[in-house]
Amino acid sequence: MFHFFENLVDPFDNRPIADPPPKSVWAFLLENCRSFNMVVVALFFATLITATLEVLFLVGIGKFMDYIQSQTDIILDNLWGVVIAFGVFFDLTAPPCKHD
Repeated sequence: MFHFFENLVDPFDNRPIADPPPKSVWAFLLENCRSFNMVVVALFFATLITATLEVLFLVGIGKFMDYIQSQTDIILDNLWGVVIAFGVFFDLTAPPCKHD
C-alpha cells in the first residue's frame, strides 16, 4: 500500500558524511535531511493550499450568512448558484470527514 511513498525517498543515501558534523541545529537538519527536501516542499504547498481553501470557505460562509440575515426574502432569487455550490461542496467533503 505504501510502496509509492516508500520509493519517494532513499533513506540510505550514499553521500559522504560531513566530518565534523555541522555545529548548529539548522545546518545539521539541512545536511542530513537533504534527500527529503522535495517531500517537505510538496507537504508545505499541500498544507498552504488546504489552509487557503479553508479560510476562503469560512469567509464565504460568513458573507453568505450576513446576506441571508439582511435579505431573507430573496435568497434563492439571487444566490441559487451559491446555495448549490455549498451543497455540492458539503456532499463531496462530508463522507471522507466522518469518523467512526
